[in-house]
Amino acid sequence: MKRILSLVLALALVLALGITAAGCASTNNNEEEAGGKYSDKIPGGVGDVSEEVLAALTESGTITVYSACTGGDRTADTVAGRWWNEFFTYYEEVYNGTVDVILDVEWEGWESKFITDFAGNDAPDLIYAFEKNWPKLANRGMIFSVNEMKEAGVVGFDHPYLTEDLDQVAPTYTYKGELYTFAKNMAEPDMVFVNESLFKQYNVKSPLEYYNEGTWNWTNFEKCITELTRDTDMDEVTDVYGYAGWDANFIVTAAGGRIITLKDDGALEVTMDTIEAMQGFENVHRIYGTLGAATELSGQTEFAKGKTGMIAYMPRNMYGYMFGINGFDKLTFDCVMLPFPLDDRTNKENIRSGKSYAWAVSSTTQNAQGCINYMIALKAFKKDTPLETERDYLMDKNFTQEQKDMIADCARQMVVPIYQGVGTLWGSQWDFWTNLKRSKTTVSEHIETYKPMFLQQVELENDSATH
Repeated sequence: MKRILSLVLALALVLALGITAAGCASTNNNEEEAGGKYSDKIPGGVGDVSEEVLAALTESGTITVYSACTGGDRTADTVAGRWWNEFFTYYEEVYNGTVDVILDVEWEGWESKFITDFAGNDAPDLIYAFEKNWPKLANRGMIFSVNEMKEAGVVGFDHPYLTEDLDQVAPTYTYKGELYTFAKNMAEPDMVFVNESLFKQYNVKSPLEYYNEGTWNWTNFEKCITELTRDTDMDEVTDVYGYAGWDANFIVTAAGGRIITLKDDGALEVTMDTIEAMQGFENVHRIYGTLGAATELSGQTEFAKGKTGMIAYMPRNMYGYMFGINGFDKLTFDCVMLPFPLDDRTNKENIRSGKSYAWAVSSTTQNAQGCINYMIALKAFKKDTPLETERDYLMDKNFTQEQKDMIADCARQMVVPIYQGVGTLWGSQWDFWTNLKRSKTTVSEHIETYKPMFLQQVELENDSATH
């Protein structure tokens, strides 16, 4: 099926380029118009290329994307709506392209909708790749690799707007040695946000003090949790928590562990019983089961109430509270952002957990060139006309250079844990984590109980491979 799709794509692109090149023939033969009719429209950075390539980059045709990918509705009378309307107008005028936006896509249903639409040959052209659907997108032949698009005649891959953030997505979205995606926005490591005021209130040495001493490590992280967690009114109910985490897989990564590993040959392997992973599971069990970290107070709103000393989150999910922007009330206490601590007993590679988001081109598309053009155009427009309500813009505007450097340094060590996009593990994982936090059994017994679930999903995913 994939080979047929590739041939269809190649034929469509050849025809499109042929028609466009024919229309440009008189321009190519006219020395007085050496730049060609596209010379004043091409985005910078393409370089000295043929008129046929220039034509391909500015004859974009129509593509379809989910609303979750665009981030805005051009019909809405909002700052974002007006911005997207202006962008689409720019895209139509400069790149001769139009975008059909599918609006009825909710975040929770994104994966199932795409798979259903793909099976019905009604998938969008340009889609969103993230931990929820990776590596199944490539594993099942649902998206094109960069090499497949190049072989079909698609151009523009060397444009800096496609390559400038490639190092952030390439380690995650490489399958059998081939890259499948392009950076959508910045990669984000999981960080720790600290209520400094709370530590000062109870005269507990804070994470910032350890960090400034160069001793911000796993031992002192646990010490902070223990010393701050307390029952202030002696009613046998904890009302000040040292730590609350919204997820636990980053704790396993902080110990150097991986639940499932994607090997170079494209096969998935359950690696949850390695020394590193087991240490991570032990840490999860200890933090929540023994040290008294909060298992329910995981949201930013709970942290904002001032009763939690530390919370693990991505910077983009906390910036609004930190600066009182984008509709959020500013925190009433001193909030500090620090790297999530690593367990150096087992994490010898100093790897960190995080998230990266990427564009991917559906293998059912007949306009891959339009998808490439759209990605270039969107980034070009954002650089000249930034969307002032967008998280990346606001983070860049409000974080200090020291904070931005801290995020960048952590991102360079970042890995995206692979397991949530395997089989049905996105939904079935939650009991595993909840019971790990609260279980009275040993970690080894817990892993023995749940490992068959992971093995089964990995086997099903490996069997579904079409590449």
